Amino acid sequence: MSALTPRADRTAAQQVLPPLSPADAVALLRNVSGQGTPPWQLMAAYMGMIPDIRLQFSMCALEVSRPVEGWIQIEIMTF
Repeated sequence: MSALTPRADRTAAQQVLPPLSPADAVALLRNVSGQGTPPWQLMAAYMGMIPDIRLQFSMCALEVSRPVEGWIQIEIMTF
């Protein structure tokens, strides 16, 4: 996903994108001290634990939601 963000936001986006391997995702979600952080919120939205999340950067916003049961919607909006 960070490859789709504007160059000015790539470093910031890479810092908040959660790990995508199953083992890393489980570890992230079980880490109590990480709850509420952007990586935890993104993974929780992706897994359906919270309804959605929107993170805004300087030139884009990243939104993860579950509009229909069983589907995940990830949007990167540039401005």
